[in-house]
Amino acid sequence: MPYMDFDAYVVRIQGGVKTPANVLCYAGNTQVGTLVFVEDGDTKHPTQDAQGRVTIYLLPSLLVPTLDVLRNEGPLKLFVNSALTWGMLMTGEKEPVGEAED
Repeated sequence: MPYMDFDAYVVRIQGGVKTPANVLCYAGNTQVGTLVFVEDGDTKHPTQDAQGRVTIYLLPSLLVPTLDVLRNEGPLKLFVNSALTWGMLMTGEKEPVGEAED
């Protein structure tokens, strides 16, 4: 499965459900994936729908680090292996060690 680049996102924080947060990932105006934070720790295998959009399930403890990556890094990609057994959010290029804002 190819890497899916995205350049915009929408964060949804929800109450009263087992998925307290999710992040919708977009390439332009097209949704390419969703990161779902699952309260009960049931991080299912990723899924892919008929339009090719992927859903990756993550633990809520990863929400803050994920938001940090979304805010501060780029380009970003989603990847799910071909067997749909694992997925990831990743930076699109190598980052220098010790990078600091001036």
